[in-house]
Amino acid sequence: MPNTGTSAVAPTLPRREIALWVAVTALLALAVSPVLTRSHVEGFTYFTETLSILLPDLSRADPLWSLTRDFFYMSRPGVIWAMAPLSDLSPGNAYDLLMWLAMPVFLSGVILAGRLAGGASWLASVAALLLLPIAVEANFFTNDNLIAGGLSLWTMAVILGRRGMAFAVLAGSLYSLAVLCRLDQVLLAPFFAVLAILPAPSLRWAVARWAAMAVGFGIVHGLFALLDPQAANLLFRIAVVTEADGMWSRDTVTLALMILRDAAAALMAFGLGLPAIIAGAVVLYARARSAARHASGSVDGLRIWAMPLLLIGYPFVIYGLTVGKYYDPRGFITMLPMLAPLAAIGLDRWVIGPLRRAPRAAPAAGRSTWTALMAALLLLPVFVPGVPILPAVLPLPAETENAPPTMTGRIWYGGAWRDWQEREFHQHDRAAERLVETLIAQQAEAAVVAAGWNEDRRLQNVLAAQGFEPLEETGTACAPVAELWSHPDGARVHLVRMHIPFLRNWVLTSASLYVAHGADCLRSVPDDRRFALDPIGVLVTRNDDAERLSADADGHFRMTDDDLERFAERAGNTIRSYGAESDPVAATAQAVVRRARERLN
Repeated sequence: MPNTGTSAVAPTLPRREIALWVAVTALLALAVSPVLTRSHVEGFTYFTETLSILLPDLSRADPLWSLTRDFFYMSRPGVIWAMAPLSDLSPGNAYDLLMWLAMPVFLSGVILAGRLAGGASWLASVAALLLLPIAVEANFFTNDNLIAGGLSLWTMAVILGRRGMAFAVLAGSLYSLAVLCRLDQVLLAPFFAVLAILPAPSLRWAVARWAAMAVGFGIVHGLFALLDPQAANLLFRIAVVTEADGMWSRDTVTLALMILRDAAAALMAFGLGLPAIIAGAVVLYARARSAARHASGSVDGLRIWAMPLLLIGYPFVIYGLTVGKYYDPRGFITMLPMLAPLAAIGLDRWVIGPLRRAPRAAPAAGRSTWTALMAALLLLPVFVPGVPILPAVLPLPAETENAPPTMTGRIWYGGAWRDWQEREFHQHDRAAERLVETLIAQQAEAAVVAAGWNEDRRLQNVLAAQGFEPLEETGTACAPVAELWSHPDGARVHLVRMHIPFLRNWVLTSASLYVAHGADCLRSVPDDRRFALDPIGVLVTRNDDAERLSADADGHFRMTDDDLERFAERAGNTIRSYGAESDPVAATAQAVVRRARERLN
């Protein structure tokens, strides 16, 4: 009589494994799909891409506020130089192309972190992406966090996966690239230094491995110094970024409010993955405690506890150094080398493992119930796509890239995300492109007002991508407040900037800039050659519909003399509301702008 029991049971596990892989892969494909409509989501990425077009002469990038250029270049020079050949290939599309190249590096790095640092199964390490929303969401828009984060994750993978000294040199080289691509990666230096010597058989071996990593780091920075010595000077970069960060207006809130905002950003970054991260920490602690009972000495015990202490404790070290800086969830990408393994461990222990080995001894009905329960945990983010963050409980800073906010993470907000990108960025990108194309066709000289930081850097990016070159403008009414861009076909555009970056009280500084220089610049241009990028105009509040500009037949927002007078009156009232009397409004405006120049130039 044939052994029917064996033949019936043998295929069960492979089929279940295949089904799990298919389910996880399908969910990831759904989660990652918004990359097809990737966009910029704030001014710094527009500006970063423009810098890559203007290399190597970056003095032309921001003739008005030089600290802006210095900060955005020195905080991420590697990204800008990596983007430069792509900008030559396809101006205006370079950042998107770079993101496509970086995405597989980053996602595979997250997976390897879970596999190598956490010892989780391959399936759990891949499925952990579903419970780390920011690891997927960061691919939806242009950002350097993903590029630098991918290099750091692969640094970790090389450290853990290969022990040879040549690989230590490779790890140091990858980490050097990560630091060049984003300065905040220096926070991971102690983490990697300890991680590198965990398996050390002797002190000599540990020192040799550190030295090999330092050689790799030095080689990459040394080669980069051939491109730009200052950008390869880590201390100089830190000094520039520290100075600019000290001016950032968002540091004026209380510590309690900063922590609440950080908590809101953490929920968007990890959402339903937080229980998996906590579960992973508990499992890792229990494993270490059990292994420590059999430790042969203090050194052996230290090795047993080193990895749990690094994965569980080092995120708190990073947060202690960066409290209040998480204006957007992607800031937590720096913590993924620690948190991705914890999520994979927790998922492996409580979801993937039980799904693989559903109790075969139980009745069929019981096995079905058990499998359904575990599958529900894996699919939970799909069933609960978004629990809104209540601003009264967890306030978020008014950042354009923070929509739509959800406590469970935005990974399953694909449709809402695409709608938001279309409304907030793609539409405005196309409007700026149409306006610039019109001016090129007419070979016109025009003034175009950009009221905010995003609009400002968007228009500059479009001008650079369309073949305009920046010129030095001196001795004209527009020189103190506008960038002059010239096209080979004859068009000239004064980019009138009504926003001073970095400084606090942007309402006062914008009003002062208009009174001191903006109004005179715009009056020097014929009224049919004055444009605004959007209906807001210069100083009109976003809620004041009655005073918005109206689009003409071509969809452009022209500014009449009456508009200029209206803006002048509003700007004067704004300055007075900050304590100035009626007579010295112009003097107050000049003083505000002068102080801004002293601080930013």
